[in-house]
Amino acid sequence: MCRSSSSSSSGGGDGVLGEGEETRKKIMGRGRIEIKKIENASSRQVTFSKRRTGLMKKAKELAILCDAEVGVIIFSSTGKLYEFASSRYVQTIFP
Repeated sequence: MCRSSSSSSSGGGDGVLGEGEETRKKIMGRGRIEIKKIENASSRQVTFSKRRTGLMKKAKELAILCDAEVGVIIFSSTGKLYEFASSRYVQTIFP
């Protein structure tokens, strides 16, 4: 009787993984980063800008998808303010 190629056991049927089966093929993806201050000022600014944009996008999506009132206030290291408010009733107090 033939065994299906999707069987997870080796030829002996004892449930032991065959040679090479214990390691799965790794798929390329985003690597994990260590969360610490980025020392290079240029790289830090680029990362801040990209992550700020992503955070604002997620806040907007959350407000739309879940009909939630969402507010985000971000101050950069230079003190510049970035804000998002989902409600049309919220008045910004910052010029």
